[in-house]
Amino acid sequence: MPVEASDELRAQLEPAGIHMIFMVTPNLSDARLQRIAAQAKGFLYLVSVLGTTGERSEMADISAFIARVRQHSTLPLAVGFGVGTPEQARHLWEQVEGVIIGSALARRLYDVDQAPIEAQRYLASFTDRVRNHAGA
Repeated sequence: MPVEASDELRAQLEPAGIHMIFMVTPNLSDARLQRIAAQAKGFLYLVSVLGTTGERSEMADISAFIARVRQHSTLPLAVGFGVGTPEQARHLWEQVEGVIIGSALARRLYDVDQAPIEAQRYLASFTDRVRNHAGA
């Protein structure tokens, strides 16, 4: 939802302790990024690529984008869209507070009879691989 259209919904969510999470993209102007950052609470969701969500074999370097967002906000940052491997997550984890792997998880759960168990196993394996290689 665009920040300009979010006032009414945010007014309903905030008394319940729910933050509306805004997405920011690399092509936003600084003025728009500042406007979003001024209204955001909780964390900012950084879209790592333009286009549709989903895993990518290669990720563009978004370090400059992360630095630009940090100039406008002190909120925690989480990166998503295109993150699918522990190596990609580990690289991002060094720069941001959160990494979102929705499509990677969904792909592994598609047509799985025991989805909750498979999800738990996949997430445990994924996070172990990130931690083991990150020295955590």
